[in-house]
This record gives sequence, C-alpha cells and structure tokens, in this order.
Amino acid sequence: MKVIDKRKSAWFLLEEESRLFFDVNCEASVFGYSWQIQLNAQEADEYHSAGRAYLDELAEKIRYSHPMSIGSSSPFAGRRPDQDCQDAILRAIVEHRLGGSR
Repeated sequence: MKVIDKRKSAWFLLEEESRLFFDVNCEASVFGYSWQIQLNAQEADEYHSAGRAYLDELAEKIRYSHPMSIGSSSPFAGRRPDQDCQDAILRAIVEHRLGGSR
C-alpha cells in the first residue's frame, strides 16, 4: 500500500496492486475523523478521466453524507474496508508523512 496522491488536509489516494483506496478527512460536530473506501470501477474510471478534480468532488460527497453518523443513509457508510486494510492505509499515510514515500 502506498500513497500516490494527496490534497493537504483533505484526502489521500492510495494504491495496492491495482486497487485504489481513498482516505477522506471528515468532521462531525466537534471531532474529526477519516473515512476510507475502495474506489469501485466507475469511480476509478472517473479518476483516470478527470484526475484530482474528481477526487475533490468525491471527497465532498463523502464528507457531506456523514458516513459515520448513527443512522446515516450515506452510500459510503457500508463501503469501509476491513480493519486490516484500514490499518494498512494508516501505516502508508504515516510512512508518507515521515518522508518514506513520494
């Protein structure tokens, strides 16, 4: 797993093998959290077509859908990867921030 793109204080795009993962910085009232999804085929195609502009738009959709809220109807709420994958995403982001990746 490695970070391949980022928007400071907004999101990270990561890749493992041919899979793309998206980590979005979100807020809920008084606390912040990150929300991760694996990009599906349509989202990956959109990213390859429109680049970072698409990721900015997707990040906003995720943020404003409030996927972590209790009773959320967010289409992203059920798309979080398993805990092992979330841990790998976090490790890759930390490594990136420490200068171990692009």
